[in-house]
Amino acid sequence: MTIPVTLPRTYFDAMYQEAADPWGFEDRWYEQRKYSVSLAMLPAVRYHSAFEPGCSIGVLTRLLAGRCDALLSCDGAAAAVRAAARRTADLPQVRVEQRELPGGWPECDHLNWPRLA
Repeated sequence: MTIPVTLPRTYFDAMYQEAADPWGFEDRWYEQRKYSVSLAMLPAVRYHSAFEPGCSIGVLTRLLAGRCDALLSCDGAAAAVRAAARRTADLPQVRVEQRELPGGWPECDHLNWPRLA
């Protein structure tokens, strides 16, 4: 049995301190292709609400927002949350929050997940 490992917030804070986009989400071909494939795999054209854990700097967040009436995106690193919030500031259906998972999982119910009230 494998025990899940959660890296501390300080690890990710250090990554964003060294680089604004430490994984190259904005310009690496691999990441752009991964986003295209991820969006293509979604079975519906439009969603009432969605939750994106680990949004980082919000590149996928912005793409998902075009398919969602409401989108809650989160990340544990404060710098990532600030960047994602800036990237999506013109999208009123998007809310970006700092949350550590799995402990910060949003409350939800089966009819309206996640609650964005």
